[in-house]
Amino acid sequence: MMIVSGSSAANLLYLVQPDLTAKWQKAMHNWNRILAQQAIVYDDRLRLDL
Repeated sequence: MMIVSGSSAANLLYLVQPDLTAKWQKAMHNWNRILAQQAIVYDDRLRLDL
């Protein structure tokens, strides 16, 4: 088992971020439904400017 410190984990995420975001070409399927559900759950933190 490998133990990773907080800064090591943050550095790893920073380094792999370009690879992950390169795959985000299309909009998510059912994004409107997901956003509506999140607006209900996180109504105090999510502001929808519709």
